[in-house]
Amino acid sequence: MAEGLQIEGLKELIAALDSFPQEVQQGMQTGMSGGTEIVRGGLAKYPARRLGVKVTFGSDRQRKGFFAKLHSGEIEVPYRRGMSPGSQRLGASWTKEVKTVGPAQIKGIVGTRASYAELVQGEQQTGMHAGTGWPTVDQVLVEKRKQLEVFFGQVVQRVLARIGR
Repeated sequence: MAEGLQIEGLKELIAALDSFPQEVQQGMQTGMSGGTEIVRGGLAKYPARRLGVKVTFGSDRQRKGFFAKLHSGEIEVPYRRGMSPGSQRLGASWTKEVKTVGPAQIKGIVGTRASYAELVQGEQQTGMHAGTGWPTVDQVLVEKRKQLEVFFGQVVQRVLARIGR
């Protein structure tokens, strides 16, 4: 998992918080909103359709669950994105939220309420979903890491320039 972004000027920005609390907090809020959008956008992108991907099950429990849902009508084969019963439109369901949790502490949250997200893009991703090109959350974070570092670095520099530091 991509942890600990390297952002130039962040220490200076936090030091400026005492003198320019509103400007710094507002800049951090704006930056986190843009950063969470970068991640959300990477997760929300549907992979290209791949026909003929062999269905594989990670366990007997997973196989039984699939066939139980198929027989109950919760899912159908072939699956039609956004139209099949049980579709919760995973790609479109990814959202973002930015919270201020304290001075110089902004929290960005990217998430979905799709019940099957963990099996499609989470740590429990099935072989079939990996085979059809769905990226996991960790893969998106690794892929977007450099873009996030550059983006947050630019935000920090803009805020410091605005407050004359």
